Amino acid sequence: DVNGTSFEVYAIAKSTDFVFVGGTFINAGRQRVNGVARWDGVEWKSLGISDKIGVCFEENGTRFPGYVSSLLVIGDTLYVGGAFNKAGDISSNSIAGYNIKTNTWFKLSNEGIISQDNPFPIVLSMAKFNEYIVIGGAFIEGNTKNNNLVFF
Repeated sequence: DVNGTSFEVYAIAKSTDFVFVGGTFINAGRQRVNGVARWDGVEWKSLGISDKIGVCFEENGTRFPGYVSSLLVIGDTLYVGGAFNKAGDISSNSIAGYNIKTNTWFKLSNEGIISQDNPFPIVLSMAKFNEYIVIGGAFIEGNTKNNNLVFF
């Protein structure tokens, strides 16, 4: 089922076995995926388990759509950036990691991206540089001079 996604795709990344897409969509093909999905050459799959898939904003137990604007694959890890406070079953602001082999989400830091002046920080781009992941977006990270840019 190559029917594509239900709305916009902002990011594409490739691993050995999959193509990952991120954006503002809820469905890929006939599969509910919530902003991020993987294609194995035959069908679309969600990232995560049960009803805790993809990315979203969650407040008081209610989930609202989030979106993915940046993807980066390094080894068996997919780094996912965008606008969200939940990735799968974990709480993380705007950035999270996804283990491609185990189909599980994990945090990259305690809370993700925290912005002093923006309650909804957005990760717009990511790249690997030496041992760092360089993250660009719309945020002010702590008291650093790295407004809109941070090294993880």
